[in-house]
Amino acid sequence: MKTFSKPLEYEHESFHTGVIGGEEKEQVYQQLKKLDEVEAEQKLLESSQNELEGFIYDMQDKLFLDGWTEMLTEDKRDELSTVMSEASDWIWDVEEPTAIVYQDKLAELKKATKEWRKRVEEYQRRPEIIENLQKLIKASKTLIFDDFKNKTGEGLALSQDDIHTISEKIEKTEDWLTEELEKQNEKPLHEEPSLKVSDMEMKGRILSKAVDDLAKKVRLWRPPKPTKPPKTEEKTDEGDEKKEEGDDAEKPTEDSEKSEEEKVEETNEEATETKTDDSAGSSEDGEPDPTVAPTEDTVTHDSAEL
Repeated sequence: MKTFSKPLEYEHESFHTGVIGGEEKEQVYQQLKKLDEVEAEQKLLESSQNELEGFIYDMQDKLFLDGWTEMLTEDKRDELSTVMSEASDWIWDVEEPTAIVYQDKLAELKKATKEWRKRVEEYQRRPEIIENLQKLIKASKTLIFDDFKNKTGEGLALSQDDIHTISEKIEKTEDWLTEELEKQNEKPLHEEPSLKVSDMEMKGRILSKAVDDLAKKVRLWRPPKPTKPPKTEEKTDEGDEKKEEGDDAEKPTEDSEKSEEEKVEETNEEATETKTDDSAGSSEDGEPDPTVAPTEDTVTHDSAEL
């Protein structure tokens, strides 16, 4: 097998991207910025139009939907149906549609249906909120009258005033709920509700806080420490005892002083008797008594002799 090679002939051209100058660069930047703005406006216009159309179609469906149609009178239902139909036609007839125009029209329709939508929301949420408040009342009664029964009294965590105050709050909340339920059951659904969700939530928060405060008081309570006898009395007793001990210690000293004085007096008496006996023996015989030991005579010298 033979191979043949032939050199190819071609032309080479190079294209280099030039550097954009200051003015030209600013023009390009402004053009890109304008395109971004136009694109953002178009997206906002489309989203505003879609939101308006979606709201109109949603309200038209709910005018005859269970749970919604009961909240309107027949006249009000016909009125809103006409409003929604006219708004649907208006979307296609508007000459210069903008996002702001569509948003203003949506705000107008929301205002026209605000009370209706609010009644529906109250109607849907009311059973759950009523049940929560009733459970709170029941739990509060159990906690106060059962769990805290042994923690109430003198020297304990809760006083009778605490129990009386919380009992009144529980009773008032329960009575209020019962009365408002009776009023609400008598009202037609298309009228403004007398028992509102916000009011029940407020009552629940107030009662819950009052019960929590008592529970915290019980949790932080500690039994009082036993009182010690006054220290001043102890010091007085100790001082009296020390004083008595001091008096007892002084008595032997006085006795010892008296005994020493008596000893000195006895010694003096004995010495006096001895001298008397010596003088009596020498006067009778004129001679010294041989039984008495001789004493040396004191020798005195005259100063002249010395």
